[in-house]
Order: sequence, then C-alpha cells, then structure tokens
Amino acid sequence: MSDLNHKTVSKSKRLTNVIIMLICGTGSIVFGKLQFQTQAVGRDGKKHYFNKPLWQNATMFLGMLLCFTFPFFLKTQEKKKDETKKPSSMKRLAKLTTAPATCDFLATYFMNIGLIFLPASMWQLLRGSIVIFSAILTVIYRKRKVPFFQWVGVSIVTIGLTLVGFAAIVGTHDTNGQQFSSIEKGVGIILVILAQFIQALQTIIEETLLHDYEDTNPAHIVGFEGLWGLLLCVVISAPIAYYVPKKSGFKEDSIDTFVMLGNSGFLIGICCVYIVVILLYNYTGMVITDFSSALLRNILDGLRTLFIWVTLIIIYYASPTSGFGEEWTNWSYLQLGGFIALVVGTFMYNKILKFPCFNYKEEYEQIKSVNVLESSDLDDDLSSLLTSDSEEK
Repeated sequence: MSDLNHKTVSKSKRLTNVIIMLICGTGSIVFGKLQFQTQAVGRDGKKHYFNKPLWQNATMFLGMLLCFTFPFFLKTQEKKKDETKKPSSMKRLAKLTTAPATCDFLATYFMNIGLIFLPASMWQLLRGSIVIFSAILTVIYRKRKVPFFQWVGVSIVTIGLTLVGFAAIVGTHDTNGQQFSSIEKGVGIILVILAQFIQALQTIIEETLLHDYEDTNPAHIVGFEGLWGLLLCVVISAPIAYYVPKKSGFKEDSIDTFVMLGNSGFLIGICCVYIVVILLYNYTGMVITDFSSALLRNILDGLRTLFIWVTLIIIYYASPTSGFGEEWTNWSYLQLGGFIALVVGTFMYNKILKFPCFNYKEEYEQIKSVNVLESSDLDDDLSSLLTSDSEEK
C-alpha cells in the first residue's frame, strides 16, 4: 500500500530535516505572533496592531510557492519502482493538490485568528490535538491499526490540551498589550482545535499522494499547494474579507495592510523572515511525511512547543519594555503541567518513554498478523528515525 522511503534516506538527512523543521517551525510561530504584536500607522492615520490573519495566510502560501524557484528543492529522491502505485504527472498532481491546499487554507486561516486571541505557546499546545485527529484518520482513512500504548499516549496528550485550554480561558493577561475576553479566548480555542482536524486531514491526503502515487516530489506538492492557496487568498478571500461587516470578526482591509507595511520597515522585515522560515518548515515537513508518515510528522511538530515556549519567555524577559514575548504568570504553572503531559504523551507514543505494563513487540506482531500495517510502516517513530545507517541495513 505504501512505500516508505526512510530506509533509503541517510541518518544525516533525516536528522537535518527534523532539526530544520523544528527550528523553522518555531520561527514561523514566533515571527507570525510578532506580526500581530507589531503596531504601525494605517490608512486612517492612526497606529494600531497588525492583526491581519489573511495576509499571513497569503505570505505562507507565497513561501510555499517559492519551492518551484529553487532547483535544490526540486531534486527527486531515488525511489524503487513500485507497480502497485498509481501513475502520476505534473498535470494530475496539480489537480490532486487542490484538496490539501483548500484544507491548508482553512486550517491556517482559523489558526491565525486563534493566534490573535491566544498567547503563542498556548496556541501551539492546542495544536497538539492534531495528533488525536491524525491517529483517528490513520485508522479510518489509511486503514492502519494504532497500537494500544500509542492510544494511551494520545490520551495523555488530550489531558495536557485540556489543562492548557483552561489556562488560556482563565488567564487574562496578554503581553502584547491587547486584552481579550474569556469568550474571545474560547472562540480562539475552538477555531484552533477545528483547524487541527482540517490540517490532520490535509497531512493524511499528502501522505496518500507521496506513498500511493509514483514519483511524487515533496517540493511539487508544497509548490502546488502554495499556488492554489495564494489564489484562494487573493481572488476569493481578500475581496470577501474587505466587504464583510467589521462586527463579524473576519473583516480585513487589504489597503490598510499595504499602508501599514509601507510605514514600517520592521514589519516588512518580519514578513520576509516569515516567508523564508515557512518555506523551509513546509518543505522539510513534507520530506518527513515522504520517508515516514503524516502521523510522525504531526507528532514531531508538537515538539515545537518547548522551543516556542522557551523562546517567547526569553524574548519577554530579555526586552520587557518591547511588548513582545510572554510573561510568566500564576497560570503558567498550569500551562507547564499541560506542557509536561504533552511531552510525556508524545514520548510514550514514540516508544522513547516505555513502561513494563505494555508488551510493545507483541502488539506490533498482532498488527502485522492481520496485515493492517506493512512491516516498514511499523517503524514510524522517533527511535527508528534516529537509528544508524548500518542498523538499517
């Protein structure tokens, strides 16, 4: 069913992609939040915050589209010929990527709105719910069975998300100077979790394209998604967002966006850096999906939480008068508990943290015996990802 390529990819390349994904993934959230926390003079002559989720969507897709412009990204990995795979072509791939591109557009737009209402670290912790949806869709859509100990890990992640969601609602302080009500934070939480289901579906579809179709290049998928997503932003969403009533919460003045950019070189710089890191983040994430699975990619993505949380706290205390970053409050202890639960659940899922009550080998053998998973699929965890090249042979 699937032809996972992690056994033909060197350890150094696997590690490089994972490290770049984590670093650039952290950068995408930090610089995305900095955009929302930056003030500039708008078309009304007054200084206000750059709360432009649709613009951030457009710049994300622009970054993804840039995959087509760099030959490095377009190099095709050598893959074994597989007669069971469906034939693929650029024209067909362009059509097939409309579905994940639409999912990416909706998920990112909802997440960007949620990022306005929520601190970035809490926002990222809520994103951990993608693991739950990915596990469910892996069973339903990809017809794979998930071992019991991995379901336990997913359950612990859910507990962590509950703690974080509660901390986001009751905590009222936001370090960027914007104050939001509990209702607004609740809406933000709902939008972020809804986005995780949509994005889980997106990554499962991407896994299907990479594993079930012949000669599909990760850069081509990222590039086509960028193309379709950018068209959705510019042709459809921007005009709608411009004319909807302000009280709807979805209004976005595109003219005001460019006026603010013209009045702030700092804001332009942030947007440029965001485009670069989002390009590298999406490309390396797709490569990881190619040589492993969408579920592993989403679990690795959850590990960004530690980097984001630490980075934002450092930014705040390094420059407390700048208005950037996140302050440690009494509710941060609850957030810390949620973070610990998320990490424990993730490590349990990946067999990094093992308990004697689980028979890991027996569970995997039972799964193989019913042919739900191929033997290569059983290695989709961090321990196999980091094994040496000699061990793989």
